[in-house]
Amino acid sequence: MKNVTSFLELSCIQGTWDQYEKHWKGWVAYLQTVKGPGFANPRLEEMDHYDKVIRMVLFIKHLYDSGLRKQRVLAAIAAISAKMQLLACDTSLFKDAIIVRAKNGTVGTNEELEEANSKKLRNPTVPMALEMVLEGRVMYWVGKAWDALGMNARAIWLCLALGFNFGCRIGHVTLRRGKAKKKNPVLLDGVTTPKRDNPDHSLKCKHMKFYVKQVGSEALSIIRGGEEIRNFLKGNLKSRVTLVVFLEISFLTSKTVRKVTTNVVDVKKVGRSTPEEVVLLEDICEWMVKAMPKLEDELTCRYAKRNNAKGTIDRKVITAGEVNLGIKGLAVSLKLPPEMFSSRSLRSGLATHLTAQGVPKELRNQVGGWTKTSRVVDNHYAHRAAVGGTMSNDLEGPGIWSLDSVRHMVRQRKGL
Repeated sequence: MKNVTSFLELSCIQGTWDQYEKHWKGWVAYLQTVKGPGFANPRLEEMDHYDKVIRMVLFIKHLYDSGLRKQRVLAAIAAISAKMQLLACDTSLFKDAIIVRAKNGTVGTNEELEEANSKKLRNPTVPMALEMVLEGRVMYWVGKAWDALGMNARAIWLCLALGFNFGCRIGHVTLRRGKAKKKNPVLLDGVTTPKRDNPDHSLKCKHMKFYVKQVGSEALSIIRGGEEIRNFLKGNLKSRVTLVVFLEISFLTSKTVRKVTTNVVDVKKVGRSTPEEVVLLEDICEWMVKAMPKLEDELTCRYAKRNNAKGTIDRKVITAGEVNLGIKGLAVSLKLPPEMFSSRSLRSGLATHLTAQGVPKELRNQVGGWTKTSRVVDNHYAHRAAVGGTMSNDLEGPGIWSLDSVRHMVRQRKGL
């Protein structure tokens, strides 16, 4: 019972318990509505295998009739199966061939599949090329003042660069919707656990390690982000920043394998192997000094004085919505269709570049934060292109390249 309580407590923290309960309550409620000969509504533990299978097939049909299709149905059945395991119920019915056929039958009609494909074609997402990302620096970083508005723009560039270089979801780089609202705790088996929507995956300064060369020595020391690296860099930034050899960033990501989600830490590196990578590293260092984020703050957090007599300090963290608006603004400035670009373009841009460059799939998936054997990359992110690359030359391949089609568009719009 102790192990079960610990599992339930963990699932509450990870925001999954509500999902299990929602589908379980729907299943229990449905059992009470099944009428007719042979359906005396016995308790679940009193049903034989055949009764459970028939009822589950009818429930799957009920979900289909209510508008759910295969992916949502599979999620509901998986949640019910997990709940039954917690209650020590027999779950062998889910291996029955009839139930497997019933789940496969919820894929949708030909008309629904055709409409879904048409919707994707109407709203395509184009991978972002390296040239576009570098134009983003010109637009959002170069020449911007270190005031509130200027730092907001500079934060967008950092999100573009990190998102493209590592294929991160935008929620892994910065906050998705601003500050999360606190929710009331949940009382479960006498244990009070906090309730939240999802774990906070946004990159914080405490997740950053700067490897710094000691003056007059080749030895490296590790300095964390926030106040620590700011104290090291302040004074003569131009000379001190050259002592920063590389930066390690720990991204908290979620991996789902066979419907089981676990949180893992992916360690990424920003070094000095190419001019573009050097620019990114030194921009991050300058941001640490001028924007003054603290150790517990998000990387894209900045502090600025308001223009009032009290000199009030204004704290702000750039959000995913603002980054998306920045990406569309960049597309407009290059006379490209803004509706075809979003933060997803960064993730698909990395996948497309590495795939076209011939980087092995396992290495490509590792760089982008996907599981090694994931097929999602090829199905949804890696678009066909001639050649590709990233900001760094640490990977095997011809070096820094870009998507021919998008590169041509960018040059054409700029009159080059």
